Amino acid sequence: MKAWPGFGAPGIGAKLTLAFAALAGMTFVVVALAWGAGQRVTDDIELSEVVRRPASLACARAQADLLRMQLHVRGYLVLSDPADIEQYRAARKSFEAEMAALQSMSNQWPEAEDARAVRALVDGYRAWAELPQQLFELHDSPLKNRPALRLARVEVQTRLVRILDAVDGIVERQKLREGDVRSRELLADLLNFQTSFDAMATNLMAYGASGEVNFKLTYGPQLATNAAAWKALSARRGQLDARQRELLEVIARNRAEVTDLALRIVSVVSGERAYEDLYLYRTQVAPQADVLLGRLADLTDRQQAQLGSSLAHARTGLSSVKVGAAVAGVVAVVIAVAMAYVFRRRVVLPLHRLTRVAERVTAGDLEARAEVESSDEVGVLAHGINTMTARLSETIRHLESIFAEAQDAKAAAEVANRAKSRFLASMSHELRTPLNAVLGYAQILLSEPGLSEFQVNRLDKIRTGGEHLLAMINDVLDLSRIEAGKLDLQPLPMRLSGLLGALCGAIRAAAERKGLSFASDVDPDLPAAVQVDGKRLEQVLLNLLDNAVKFTEHGQVSLRLRRLESTDPARACIRFEVADSGVGMAPAQLAALFRPFEQGDDSRRLHGGTGLGLAISQRIVAMMGGNIEVESRPGAGSLFRFQIDVALADADAAVVPRRGGADPAAVWRRILLVEAAPPRDADLAERLQACGFELAFVDGAASAVAKARQHVPDLILVDARMPPAQAFAAIRRLREDALLRGIALIALSPTAAAHELADSGADAVLPLPLDVAVFAATIGELRQRRSAGAGPSAPAEPAPDASPAWVVPGTEELELLHELARIGNMRSIGERADHLAGVNPDYQPFARRLRDLAQRFQSRAILEWISELRSAGAGDVTPPVRGPTLGL
Repeated sequence: MKAWPGFGAPGIGAKLTLAFAALAGMTFVVVALAWGAGQRVTDDIELSEVVRRPASLACARAQADLLRMQLHVRGYLVLSDPADIEQYRAARKSFEAEMAALQSMSNQWPEAEDARAVRALVDGYRAWAELPQQLFELHDSPLKNRPALRLARVEVQTRLVRILDAVDGIVERQKLREGDVRSRELLADLLNFQTSFDAMATNLMAYGASGEVNFKLTYGPQLATNAAAWKALSARRGQLDARQRELLEVIARNRAEVTDLALRIVSVVSGERAYEDLYLYRTQVAPQADVLLGRLADLTDRQQAQLGSSLAHARTGLSSVKVGAAVAGVVAVVIAVAMAYVFRRRVVLPLHRLTRVAERVTAGDLEARAEVESSDEVGVLAHGINTMTARLSETIRHLESIFAEAQDAKAAAEVANRAKSRFLASMSHELRTPLNAVLGYAQILLSEPGLSEFQVNRLDKIRTGGEHLLAMINDVLDLSRIEAGKLDLQPLPMRLSGLLGALCGAIRAAAERKGLSFASDVDPDLPAAVQVDGKRLEQVLLNLLDNAVKFTEHGQVSLRLRRLESTDPARACIRFEVADSGVGMAPAQLAALFRPFEQGDDSRRLHGGTGLGLAISQRIVAMMGGNIEVESRPGAGSLFRFQIDVALADADAAVVPRRGGADPAAVWRRILLVEAAPPRDADLAERLQACGFELAFVDGAASAVAKARQHVPDLILVDARMPPAQAFAAIRRLREDALLRGIALIALSPTAAAHELADSGADAVLPLPLDVAVFAATIGELRQRRSAGAGPSAPAEPAPDASPAWVVPGTEELELLHELARIGNMRSIGERADHLAGVNPDYQPFARRLRDLAQRFQSRAILEWISELRSAGAGDVTPPVRGPTLGL
């Protein structure tokens, strides 16, 4: 496009402005033409919409409402259904609303005749509206509605009562007189009259009430019968005294009135006013309603005709608008086609070429360049794309160099992370090995008698320092496993009462040593047992409570448990709160509280610690589905709380946590220690022997089963410091052996990673260095599970395989032992075992195993074992060895 003189070359904006100005001008012409014709159409349509159509609809609805009113009035007369009255009133309300609307609209009608018709309709309705209510009242009042019923029930009934009372009076006076034959005949005539008149009157009242022809036909014969009885009674007037004759006159007068009433009742029943409501409906309600319906129909017809006329005018106007719009539309299409051609040539095609260049750049061709075809916006855009492509090429080359450096840094970080893991594992082993000796000998020396107070204090400091260092190592390893995603929770059935009892006892003792008070507030609605990793939950609570005691100098430390509402009946939501009255923390300290190795300010560092406890606790609680929250102010104490959602568990199957216990050697004395290879762990052996245990040692998994069969220990310890494959192999072989399957087995792990040996088959996993108190508690738990019939060692032991290592007594002795086991006489089986061991030293292994099973009341295992020995033909056919008398 050539440049305009004095303005330069027009840009895309100027081109679009000119094009849209032309289109706008054409649009204005079209709108002006359409507006002129449309205004006329609008007036016609407005007249139809505002005046004609509503009036026609109102007339039609009013006509329908009036028909419904008439229908429900007739329905009530026929069925006497109160629902018809309610529907009549609803139709009446709607009709009156339509009439009010018609009155309002008639003020705007140009036709005065239609307005007068509406007023006449309203006046006629006002006169008619009172009639249905009168009809309803008549219908609801039978005595008013039916004159014959009123005569029968009121007039006839009254006279019947009078006549019967008069007859009774005559009879009573006659009974007082001398009872000769004439008197008895008089009484008979009175009774005959009374009976016939009562039947006649009753029949007459029934006819008045129902209008049935049968009652009318019966009335004639009854009237004749009563007339004869009355004639006979009147003939005996001379036998009556003065009072009786007065009563007879009363009877005669009322009888004549009843006869007249009978004629009136027949006349009413046979006449057109037998039912007043029907008479009112036929003579007034229906005729006047028909008049109203006729007026409404006329009014509706006139409004419909006027509505059709208005619509015809509107259609004519619309046709004119349609022609004008078609002409204007053709002109607009011509202009639009011309504009589209110009835009395609000047704008669209250049933009398409720019788009193809951009697609090439997107595909990676950074050498593509756009041709600058003009100096308008498209040309500026092409120049910008060329500049951006050049800069993008330079940026990508720079990013590639940076990415290469980042890859090198990532590789170095991974190498450093692997080195950190190896370092932590190596340091754990290297630090735990001397700690085993330090803690072991400290416990052994502390148990020695005759130590002075100075020696006890120094040994206690050694033990405390070693335990503190061990806790630091465990914290670092826990944090490392959490960050590596290798720490898994082991939820088991757990009694909260046992866990809280042991925990509160330890914290209360620590608080009392500092002169603090400790309070526990436990919700009585807490479940008895839940499915939770008790060890990790105890670790979190112990860390929070230990911090509370550590940072509180005066006042109180408290633990509070509450059960919250849960939508799942099989789960419980429990909130834990730990509060103290200690030094508190500032907001800046709270922000960094759960970061590893953070201890707050210098005043908090004076209390010691690694700064890992809260970080580990927060991560453990997060793994349980919760979050630890803190509220604290300097000098006002702190409040830690979290809530977790746990599954409910069976209280009978739950584990009760224990701390400490009785002398472990008094429970199970004989222990077999399975180690990797000599030299043995002298520290571990000395500590166990110092506690009174009898130790037997075996090197490696291969000889563990044979050694265990030979010694038949009470407990087997597997030192998991051997390679993992060997540890798993040793435990598996011991568990697969039929004779050893019922003996408790504990694995000793240097990393306390219970989950690593969870599937090995061990009854428990304890950390090294071994804590004697924890060891004693574990033995107590295993014995409790065995006595309760739960756990791996609880089921009755299968019969052991016959082995050449056993020297078995004769067949008759086996028969005797089988019978004793069948009746459950464990005491006699123990006596037989002791006797066999004393008679022949070769029977001692057999007797020792038999005595062990009898002491543990394993009658089923003895039965299966002896049965297998009998079926295998073991033992010589010899008489039973004589011994003490058996108490069968």
